[in-house]
Amino acid sequence: MRTKTRSKDRFPQMWQAWELRNRGLSLRAIGAEIGCSYETVRKLLDEAGRAIVLPGIEEYRKVQDEQIMLIINGLIDKVAHGDARAAEVMIKALERHAKLHGLDKPIEHNVTLHEVTEYDRELAEMAREMMMRTTYAEQIQRSGLE
Repeated sequence: MRTKTRSKDRFPQMWQAWELRNRGLSLRAIGAEIGCSYETVRKLLDEAGRAIVLPGIEEYRKVQDEQIMLIINGLIDKVAHGDARAAEVMIKALERHAKLHGLDKPIEHNVTLHEVTEYDRELAEMAREMMMRTTYAEQIQRSGLE
């Protein structure tokens, strides 16, 4: 039976994967370098992103931005000519860019709900009637018909 390796035991591997990714290596190339599958590399990078606070995050974003721009620039003509597969890949690259910079993070909204009861409806109706009577009385007073 396999046991799950704890994060602190995987730290050297996470750090190595992170460094290789910062150099622009693909997940498969990193996996070949450190001896694991690309799925494991993805998990290591996700874990590293959550566990490691690095001053080099901007460098990582810069490398990723450059790679994303290469992809987009290589696809733009194909997309313009209607290549559906190129459009799909471009959308994924743009989504990756948005995630990388936190552009799609959830927005917090404060919402207050108020249940409208029968009493609320009756009160609103009474207020409308009072406004109509007041308006009618003002019109009569202005016209001098009292």
